[in-house]
Amino acid sequence: MTLNAIVVANHEAYRKPDFLKIVAEMWRLAPDVRSYVAWKDCLAPRAQAAQLLRPTLSIMLSSSSRYWPLRGAVARSSGGGKISSYERMQAAGLPLPQWTEIRPDTRLDPAEWGDWVVLKPALGKRGQGVVIARTETVRYQPPESFPAEHAGREGPMLAQRFIYTGPWPVHYRVTTCFGRPLFCFRYEMKHELQPSLPDVAAFGDGLQRGIATSPRGADVHAFTCDAVLAFDEDLLALGRQVHAALPDVPMLGTDVLRDARDGSLHVAEVNQSSVWGLSGARGEAWAALGLDGYGQFGAIRIAAEAMVEATRRLAR
Repeated sequence: MTLNAIVVANHEAYRKPDFLKIVAEMWRLAPDVRSYVAWKDCLAPRAQAAQLLRPTLSIMLSSSSRYWPLRGAVARSSGGGKISSYERMQAAGLPLPQWTEIRPDTRLDPAEWGDWVVLKPALGKRGQGVVIARTETVRYQPPESFPAEHAGREGPMLAQRFIYTGPWPVHYRVTTCFGRPLFCFRYEMKHELQPSLPDVAAFGDGLQRGIATSPRGADVHAFTCDAVLAFDEDLLALGRQVHAALPDVPMLGTDVLRDARDGSLHVAEVNQSSVWGLSGARGEAWAALGLDGYGQFGAIRIAAEAMVEATRRLAR
């Protein structure tokens, strides 16, 4: 049976040539899957008509897309923010740091949580609004009490057990397509931005420290972190397991912490939309630093293979 695959990519971080290459590779790999790109929510009339003739899978790579297919199955973000994804991963038995939503009656016991916790917005992104707090001081804040641009005004705040990742904050981003790793980066905060933290006890009272290590913007000179490609098999395996808990989301960017004390891995959070980080201004910036995310595992080919497999499994 001939099937349709429609790849919907409309986020500003994407570049069209990447997705044309992915679709071209899908045509090469699978003559039984007619593959198309819907760019900026627009699909060619010929491809629109094809939807009426054959089972179709629309692969939505951005939660902001307004595109909706004429028929068939849809693979897209499951929605619900961090809380929903945490609950699904927890139900799947994945290694998440202990977490809770901060409510008016929330009180955290250091004997259970440790002396320090991470506070983060449930609807935040790229480390915005992520801070460290003493466990016993955590209290609910009304949304209107946060600054105008703070994501705490738009949704609940969460507390998460602090994982010590070394003298400077480190995290890994494993990006997968239907469970297949595309690339994996290791981010470490630039050492000149703050003194080293030899152990958790060195926090001290009143010491203000950053913890977010995600790159922001596209100017490499303004990045707060350094990056290298990571090949650790346990990281890649965990990325596959996370995707198994959210199987119908096309691409996931899973942020993983490695405890510097025992080497254990912990899923800090998972991003379900607009995680193709190889093109766009930031991808070009990483490439200028010599990071070849395309070539690490063969991202274009793997994305094409994964989308073909998903289309054969899900199209209707």
